[in-house]
Amino acid sequence: MSQAVLLLVSALLIFHFLFFGFSALYQIHLVKSATARAFIPKELRLVEAFGYTLGGFFLASYDDSPAGVFDELVVIAGTVWNPPTSCAWAARVLVNSDEACHHGRKEVGLPSQIARFSKDVYVL
Repeated sequence: MSQAVLLLVSALLIFHFLFFGFSALYQIHLVKSATARAFIPKELRLVEAFGYTLGGFFLASYDDSPAGVFDELVVIAGTVWNPPTSCAWAARVLVNSDEACHHGRKEVGLPSQIARFSKDVYVL
């Protein structure tokens, strides 16, 4: 898989979820279809309109999960058609736990990698 960073265009919506056991921020962007296609298997049909698909970022902090306590950042390349519905395609998944990385790869089939997260807040 290419190490290129996705060029994400035009922020649309930001969702903030707060549930039992985790909190998450989901930011949706328009992504050029040609850029997204580089991260999505050729056999999957990209959901697109006017040369764009929906991609974005998903940032979550899990207090309780099958993989334990961990933080996660998912880069979503685009939306693919998976009959009877569509779904987001994860181009990159970063987690700060070996257990979560293993769980993502073996149990869910995600391209999980280990990363370091900081929850420090800086005022600019």
